[in-house]
Amino acid sequence: MKLFKKITSLLVAGAIGGSSLGMIPLHASAASIKDKPSYIQPLANEWSSHSSGSGQIQETMMKWNLTVSVDTLGIAEKMNRLLQNNTFQNITREMTDQTFAFAKNRYNVMLFTSDSKFNHHFQDVKFHAKLHYNGINYDVYVFENGNFNTYNQEETKPWAWAYKGWIQSNTTGSNIQFYLPKLGA
Repeated sequence: MKLFKKITSLLVAGAIGGSSLGMIPLHASAASIKDKPSYIQPLANEWSSHSSGSGQIQETMMKWNLTVSVDTLGIAEKMNRLLQNNTFQNITREMTDQTFAFAKNRYNVMLFTSDSKFNHHFQDVKFHAKLHYNGINYDVYVFENGNFNTYNQEETKPWAWAYKGWIQSNTTGSNIQFYLPKLGA
């Protein structure tokens, strides 16, 4: 029975991870909602990107600003289009999932509220951006390895963090240990 549960878990994880990942377990998670966020509807939608050096303003209902500091994957423009063309029900979960897809399901992705002061250390960062969306500041990371501690002495905002990627199976408590699996070898 125990073997059957392990095989079932691997098959489900493989299905979630997509066919390109085969049987490598993939994990995704997000913090739970505690309070409802405030909603503000400004008139302009702005973005800036240090990597491309260009900016744009467009009329819209939501205000957002994406400031990219690292983009070795060339995904900044895709991120901007996503923000331009979508209204999110859950920004942390949806942006994390889309960023993972933009990174071709190859790297770990972490998105969290900047103001919450979470302790984190990411190695081999492929993409990093500061996102201001609907009055809340976020950090978006695409990376190979690292850790993120979900414990916070301050009360966190709703959906304060989300990740998609590979974590150590022995991860316990509030510390999440990320790794990058060896694919195709």
